Order: sequence, then structure tokens, then C-alpha cells
Amino acid sequence: MSADRDRRGDGFRVGAGYLADHPDADPTATDLVVNLLETANHLQTRLDQLLRPFGLTTGSFNVLTIVAGASEPLTPTEITHRLRVPVTTATVTGVLDTLEKGGWIERSRHPSDRRRVLVDVTKAGARHQREATVAVVGAEQRWTKGLTKARRVALADELGAFQTHLRSLD
Repeated sequence: MSADRDRRGDGFRVGAGYLADHPDADPTATDLVVNLLETANHLQTRLDQLLRPFGLTTGSFNVLTIVAGASEPLTPTEITHRLRVPVTTATVTGVLDTLEKGGWIERSRHPSDRRRVLVDVTKAGARHQREATVAVVGAEQRWTKGLTKARRVALADELGAFQTHLRSLD
């Protein structure tokens, strides 16, 4: 990608020389991908900073939220399947180790299959998850305040359609 950047409106735009260097490119596709990556990086950094005082990462917050929201204890595999971002069961196991050390979840043997483990939230974990969620919800509102409600809805719809398309490529 050309280092030549242009600032037409908000966000990143490839420079005027981009098509000369890459005649088969679609500058709007490059603009979109770069802007999405930059936005994701900003949001991830802000979310990690927000969760750090809670002793959580984005991943551990997501896992704790899934476990706290379940109506019954879950297996690590069930937790893995409920995550929006694909991760391995081994990764979830590592996150569960951290959450267990924090006293936020507890593991027990499955009553009918001793090879399986069940994960449940503790009272302290449920309280901790609620407190972290209050902070996240407030931050989401601050972060998106620059867009009208209609633009937020439209952007979420477009991003959802884009995610569906990307999943269809797998």
C-alpha cells in the first residue's frame, strides 16, 4: 500500500498515487479494511484499559459474561461455542484458570460423566461481572456518542452484513 495518505473526510483514505501503484485495486475496499482494522485496534486498546482495574481482559470478561449469563453450569466446550470470536477450548481453559484463581468461577465434575467439567459463576464472580459490565456499557455510550442513533444502527447493520459475508468465505 502506498504511504501516500489522503484525508477526505473522516478516517483513512488511500492517496492519489495508490491506483497508479496498484491499478487492479479498489481504493474503497482498501479504505474500508484499513479503517476497520484501525477502529478495532482503538476499541480493543480502550476496552483492555477499561477492564484492567477489574483484573480482566477482553477475553476473560467475555467468558465471565457467558458463564454468569447461563441458566446452568456449562462445559468449557459450550463456553467456546458461545464466544463470538473463535478460540480453542485450550484457550478457554487458560482463561478459566485465571477466573478460578480470581474466585469468579468454580469448576466441578459433571454428575453423570466424570470426564467432563462444569463451570459455574460464583457470587463474587456474578457481582464482579455486573460491575465490569456497568463500566463497559458506560464506555460504549461515550465511545459512540459522536454518531447519531440512526448512524449507529446503520453501521451495526452494515458491519453485521460484512461479518456474514466474511464467514461465508470460510
